[in-house]
Amino acid sequence: MQLPSPHYYLIKTKTNITYYFHLKNDKTIAIKTFTENNIFLDEEALACKPVLDFSVTIDKNDFIHLICITLEGNLIYYIHQKDKWKHRQISTLDIKSNHYRNLLIITNNENTHLLCNKTNLTNPGITSIEHMYWNNQSIKKTTVTTYLPGKYPSPFQMDIDNNGNIHIIYKVLHQKNNQLYYSCFNLINKKWSNGEIISNLNEDHSHPHMLIDKQDNLHLVWCTIEDNNFTLKYKRRVDILDKRSKWSSSRNISDKNSNTLAPLLLQDGLLLKIFSKQNNRINIVYSEDLGSTWSTSQIHKSYCSDELLLLKYSTNNDFEKSNTSITHIYGSLLNNSISVIGTNLFQLSDKKESPPASISPQEETPSAIEVPTSNQTLNTGIDEVDDSIKLSEENKTLPSEIALDTNIKVLVQEVQSYISKMALEVEKLEDKNKASSSPPPSSTAEDPSNSFSDLQKRLISLNNDLISIETEHFELQKQLDDYQKKIYTIEDRMIYFKRQLLEFEDQIMKTPSINTNLIHKIKNIFK
Repeated sequence: MQLPSPHYYLIKTKTNITYYFHLKNDKTIAIKTFTENNIFLDEEALACKPVLDFSVTIDKNDFIHLICITLEGNLIYYIHQKDKWKHRQISTLDIKSNHYRNLLIITNNENTHLLCNKTNLTNPGITSIEHMYWNNQSIKKTTVTTYLPGKYPSPFQMDIDNNGNIHIIYKVLHQKNNQLYYSCFNLINKKWSNGEIISNLNEDHSHPHMLIDKQDNLHLVWCTIEDNNFTLKYKRRVDILDKRSKWSSSRNISDKNSNTLAPLLLQDGLLLKIFSKQNNRINIVYSEDLGSTWSTSQIHKSYCSDELLLLKYSTNNDFEKSNTSITHIYGSLLNNSISVIGTNLFQLSDKKESPPASISPQEETPSAIEVPTSNQTLNTGIDEVDDSIKLSEENKTLPSEIALDTNIKVLVQEVQSYISKMALEVEKLEDKNKASSSPPPSSTAEDPSNSFSDLQKRLISLNNDLISIETEHFELQKQLDDYQKKIYTIEDRMIYFKRQLLEFEDQIMKTPSINTNLIHKIKNIFK
């Protein structure tokens, strides 16, 4: 099982209207609309013709963008503005020769990006990641990379940093194991970096999911197999805008025998959370320091696997854009009410029966802030393109009769957080005062902290050297394979020419008029 490419999308506007996009049984695209109170309004069909794949996103001006591939191979681009859908065909794909999947659309300032996997049907063991992007001036196409996806291909993972650079993680069959590769698209020079192996070559890897938090730190979680069980592993890259930024070493964040699958990362306020599936329940691992340390929640949420969906999430809600970073989330639509696992994105609807509550550590309830729509219009480069499950920390839920205003609750939480930080600073100052009043240590004694710091630096340096050597080994192996292929080709040509030589000698021997000295000269030429 691999983390699938979702065909379910939740799009929330600045006014907290939510659109739920999904494929119907006949492969047509349907849209359900919900109010800011999570009450179902209506459902409409966007396209009357079936599609092979589609992707949806929303830009900063509340325009919804949708791209889809029809059964005829037409690449159609839709845009929703002023309560109207307009569309235009932008390309025709050769679906008779190629398989296109994992369609993904991204809007970034004046650019619209389209990514997808492309596999030639005559050689299904090789696939490529294709990138197309356009603005109001031009449209460009490029191939990000070509690789072996392995027996169980999984979609590439993507996120975008605050500078608009695109970061992707993809799984490659390398030698006998599946490895994770990383690449980045620089928005300034419009180039993709070379693929970089970021996993251990001695292990088999699967189910990757990545996330870039609000501080531009890249987090990656995935699964490896240890003792016939799936184990969660994690690594990060702090401040990816800095060219000197390096990957941390990987670490286990699950029990050895937990056997959890399909992890998802999200940032909710000051918390990083990882949700993973284990049979009929969901496990929660959380970090309060942006991934430096991880804790396991002792409370697990049971769910029905038939009802839980992998949802691709995009939002223009002002509070969510400032305090959360969510690309995917687990959730469901029960009784026409949106329910999600792990964060308070949607409130419970009073019209229907509420789904059971899940528990997660230290949750914050985001306020529904309505922001005026910007007067600035989006230049797309295509003219006239024709349940929520409430989460709270155990034993810290407020009585139901106390109905605090959401904004006041958030303010109180921020004040409490600030007081906690100040208390820590006071403790640090007291420790420093005690240290200054104590006699200075002997100059000959070695400072343990410095020794540990030196060891840590050496460990990081050795790890970087190891990664560099592994990468160099991989490149040399590729070159060796290429040279081996060339040697085989040359040997085949030599055999062919030797056969030609023998035939030529027979013909010469049958011709008595030719001087034997000439025959020997010809033989010497081909020796």
